[in-house]
Amino acid sequence: MPANVKIYGSAGTAGAAGSYPGGSGGPGGAGGYAYAKAPGGYKNNGAYAYGGAGGTGGAGAKGKGSGGSYTTAGGAGGAGGAGGAAKAFVRNSLNLIAYKTTANATAAGGTGGAAGQGGAGSPAGANGTAGAGGAATALAYNTNAGKAAVTATATGGAGGKAYGAGKSGGAGGAATGKAQAIGSEADVTLSATGGSGGAGYNGANGGAGASVSLSNLAAGAAAGGKLYLAETATGGAGGATQGGVAGAGGSGAASLSADAPGYAMLTAKAMGGSGGGATSGLAAAAGGAASASASTISNERALAFAYGTGGQGGSTSGAATGGAGGAVTASTAYAKGL
Repeated sequence: MPANVKIYGSAGTAGAAGSYPGGSGGPGGAGGYAYAKAPGGYKNNGAYAYGGAGGTGGAGAKGKGSGGSYTTAGGAGGAGGAGGAAKAFVRNSLNLIAYKTTANATAAGGTGGAAGQGGAGSPAGANGTAGAGGAATALAYNTNAGKAAVTATATGGAGGKAYGAGKSGGAGGAATGKAQAIGSEADVTLSATGGSGGAGYNGANGGAGASVSLSNLAAGAAAGGKLYLAETATGGAGGATQGGVAGAGGSGAASLSADAPGYAMLTAKAMGGSGGGATSGLAAAAGGAASASASTISNERALAFAYGTGGQGGSTSGAATGGAGGAVTASTAYAKGL
C-alpha cells in the first residue's frame, strides 16, 4: 500500500430544471463523503481527503404568459446540495532511532451547492435553499523511537450562494482535528479553519462563517528531548450580501496546556473570521471573536505563546457603517521552567 493516500468525494448532481409551465426545480445532490486512511509503517505518511461539492438546485420554470405578463405562478427553485464531509486519518508506529518519521492528515469539506432560482410568474416562484459547506476532520498520530512529527489540517467547506429576500447563504462547514506525536523529540502542529458562509444576492442574507474551538487537541510526549506543540483555530468568514444582512464571521478559540520533563514550547493561535461585506448602503457584519491561551511547566526551559486576533469587520459602500472588528476575549500565556 502507498505511504500517501488521497481520496476525493464525488460532486453532487445538479437539480433538474422545472418543466413549463410552473414546474419546480429539482434539488441538487449532496457532495460525496471522502475518507482517507493512510496505512502507516513508512518514514513519511500522509492522508488527504476532499469532500465533493454539492450540486446546484434546479431553476423553477416560468408560468404561462407572454411579454412579461403572467397568468400562472412560476415554479420554485430547488435546494442546493450540501457539501460532502471529509475525514483524513493516519496512524504510524515505528522503531527508527536514527530517523525522523512524519504523519500528515489534511481534510477539506466540499462547497455547498447554490440555490436554484424561482421561475417568473404571477406570483414568482420561491427561490431554493443554499447548501451548507461540508465538515472536515483531520486526525494524525505518530510514534517513533527517534524523532516524531505530526501535522493535521482541517478546513470546512464554504456555504452555497442564495438568492432573494428571506433566504440566506449556506452556513460554513465545521472543522476540527487531533494531532499527537510520541518520540525522542516530538513536533506537533494542528490547524483548523471554519468554512466561509455563502454569499447572498438580490436581497438574500450572507451565510454565517463557522466557529472553531480547539482545546488540548495537539498533544505529545518527548522522552528526554524537545516538545513542540502548536494549535491554530481560525473562524470562517461571513458571507457577503447584496441587499440583505451580511453574515457574521465565526469565532476562533485555541487553548493548550501540557507539562514536560524536558524542553517544551507551546503556541496557541486564534483568529476570528472576517465579517461579511454589504452593498447598497447596508451595514456590514462584525468580525469573529478570538481567544487563545497556553501554559506549560518543564524541568528544563519552558516557553508558552498565545496570540489572539479578532476578525476584520466587513466592508460596505455608501453611507452605511462598516462592520466592527472582532474582540479578543483572552490571550494568556504561562511558562515555568529552569
